[in-house]
This record gives sequence, C-alpha cells and structure tokens, in this order.
Amino acid sequence: MNLIFIDNKEYKSIVSYFTRPKLLIYYDSWCPKCKTFVAFIKKTDIFGNINYKSVRDIESNEGIIDSNRALVEMPSVIMGKDRVYYGFDSIFNISKKSPSLWLIFPILYILKISGIGNIMYREIAQNRRLLHCDEEECKII
Repeated sequence: MNLIFIDNKEYKSIVSYFTRPKLLIYYDSWCPKCKTFVAFIKKTDIFGNINYKSVRDIESNEGIIDSNRALVEMPSVIMGKDRVYYGFDSIFNISKKSPSLWLIFPILYILKISGIGNIMYREIAQNRRLLHCDEEECKII
C-alpha cells in the first residue's frame, strides 16, 4: 500500500487554488438562456469559486461595469481587481474557475485564441429573447 504524501510547497499550491479571488459574474435575469446557464454553472461550481448577480441589480457604485454593454454581453469581474471581462472572455474565466469544466477548457482556449468563441457568443446573444414579468403580466422582449 502506497501512501501519498505532499510537501509543504504542494500543500500551499493546493490551498491557494481554493483561497484565490472569486469570480463575480453578472447575468441578465430577464433572459431564460442566461438563467439556465447560471443554474448549470451553480451545479458545476463545486468549490464555490463563482458568485452571481443580476445585471438588472447593478447599482451606480459599481462603476467599473458598463451597464449598457452588460445587457448585451455577460460581464465578469475577478473580485478584488478592477478588470472587467465581457462575453466569451467571461465564459472562458468561468471554465478556469470551475474544475468540473476543465475538460472543455482546451476547446474553449482554441475558440478564444481563434476568435471563433467571440463570434459564436455574439450570435447567441443577439438572437436571445427576454422575458420580463411584473405583477400583472409577462412580456417577451
């Protein structure tokens, strides 16, 4: 029987993965496709590396997010940093943060460097439908 031992350096490397800054993704809560995608990510994010917030709840103090662009392309922010990623770059960051998606990471990497990922993302985003409900009715926008 072999026991697996890890040294202090390896232990710190493993721990640093779970303690590194989380990713905050903003999604459109009026978009059924977006809500389905977020539900899927919540299931695959087994270590809780991703936080979620509706684009519709962006407050004025969240100045680093372009609210108009956020309604078209899903923004994401690595918490504690002032860098915002939009569209396919957000999808790419989600795949890096969620170990259950690491199997598709090489495919997403190829799509990212070739530019095809951005084209696919824009096509899907432009053809989505929005569903807004209030107390009286629901409207497809």
